[in-house]
Formats: sequence, structure tokens, C-alpha cells
Amino acid sequence: RLLVFFGSLGWIAYHPLPQKERLYLYFLVFGFLFYSLILYCLVFRFPDKARRIYFIELVLDLALLAFIIPMTDGLNSTFSFGLLLVVVIYSFYYGLLWSIGVAIFASTVYIFSCPQYLMQAHLADVALRILFIFLISVTLGFLSERERWMHRKLVRKEQLAAMGMMSSQIAHAVRNPLGTISLSAEMLSDELKKCKEVDTREAHSLINSIMNEVERLNGVVEEYLLFVKQPEPAHKTCDINRMLESLIKFLDKEANRRNISFIRSFEKDLPGVPIDERKLRQALINILRNSFDAMPQGGQIRLSARKIK
Repeated sequence: RLLVFFGSLGWIAYHPLPQKERLYLYFLVFGFLFYSLILYCLVFRFPDKARRIYFIELVLDLALLAFIIPMTDGLNSTFSFGLLLVVVIYSFYYGLLWSIGVAIFASTVYIFSCPQYLMQAHLADVALRILFIFLISVTLGFLSERERWMHRKLVRKEQLAAMGMMSSQIAHAVRNPLGTISLSAEMLSDELKKCKEVDTREAHSLINSIMNEVERLNGVVEEYLLFVKQPEPAHKTCDINRMLESLIKFLDKEANRRNISFIRSFEKDLPGVPIDERKLRQALINILRNSFDAMPQGGQIRLSARKIK
């Protein structure tokens, strides 16, 4: 904005203009500097209201150009390039959706700031200039949205990397005492087995509860680490039936302890599915373990795989 201010002063000083118009333009250009400074002070004072303040600045910029363009050769004015500058700055700031509104405002100012010139100009020429305004505005808005998306993605990756390092340290700190608790419980169980004089069934039950809870906490830590790391999906062709059979085999012992059985309903010759098998497997494990918890008295779980036509 300072470059525009000094450039405008130089243009006014060396361009052949009537003295009255020259003074009027000086007044407008210094007014531009004055309200710019005030609005930027407001942005620093109220950063949370920056978008509203910049919108006021957009309106004032277009209003200023609406006064200057008719005084400086109309539609062919050098200051009409100021509309392009406004479009570039505010479209990039507000993004794709608002860029259309910025283009409409700028085009309206360009057309109606000097209607007397519009009657003399070639309509195809004016339409082409307006088209360029819209193309510049939408292109900058799109590039702005893409840059923001890439920036958010990069920030998220950095945050996840930091969380991953912190989580690994926490997991290491938690697993060590869990390992000690588990080992101590096993040793205590072995010692109780040597006691023949007293009834140790209640003690064994409590030890089993401790070991089960330790195992559950280890699972929670493992799942948390998997969630934080969030690796990029690795899509490969997966045989769904083979993956489900492997999953049943993995959970079969746990299901038997809970008196739960699996019922298979797999359609033969299913086509390979391009998917991240590891993530799908983890999701199904979570669903099946939730199903285990929902059936404390035991029951049946049906697993089906079929092609949807």
C-alpha cells in the first residue's frame, strides 16, 4: 500500500493535469494513506476482527477508485489497474468463495464509475476486461484455498509427529511398570500354587483380574500409539475372505473364553478390494471386541462378506 501511495504521488506530480484535479487527487491519495494506517492499527489492536476490518478496507479502496478512475481517462485510466491489484490481494486473502464477490464488486465499480465512457467504449472490449477480472479473482482464490489446505496438512503432520514422539515416551514409561506388575502377578500366582493348606481360589481370581487389566491397558496403549501415528493409507489388493479368516483365528481364543462363537457367511470368489488391509483389520478388531463386551453371557457373531450388485 505504501508503494501504491508513493507511485500515485509520482504519477500525479508528472502527469499533465489541471491544477484543480491535481489537488483533488492529492487529497484522495492522502486520504487513502490515512484510512489505511487507521485500519491497520485496528487490525493490530483487534486481530480477531481482521476479516471485517479488511472488508471495510476493500469497500473504501473500491470507493476511492470509483472517484479516481473517471477523473483519469475513464475506462482507459492507469488507475483501473488498481482494480486488478484489489482483486489479487482480497481474493487471495478471502479464498475461493469470496473471490467471486470481490470480482463482482470490482467489475461493478469499473463499469458504473464512468457510465459516460461506457457508452463510447466497445462492449466486447469492456466484457473482455471484466472477464479478466473474474479469471484473476477466481484463480487467486483457488490458489489461496489450496495453499491453506496444504499448510493445514503440513501443520497437522508436524503436530502428529510431535504427539507421536511424546506418546512413545509415555508408552515406554507406562509399559515398564505394567510389565513389572504382570511379572509380579505371575510370580505371586506360582507362589500361591505351592500353598496346599489354604483355599487360594479367591486369590487366583484376583491375580487373573490383575493380569487381564494389565493386558487391557497394554492394548489401550497400543491402540493410542496407532491412532497418533496415523500413517498414510497403503492401498493394496486385499482378499477379504482370507483377511476375515485370519481375523477369526486371531480372536478365536479370546472369543472361546467369553463363550462366544463365530458364524461365517462368505461368498466365494470375491474380487480383490483395493484397501488398506491393516487399517480395515484394526477397525474390525475394535468392532468385534465391542461386540464381545456387549455379550457378557456369551453368544454368536455372524461375519458376512458378499459382493453388492
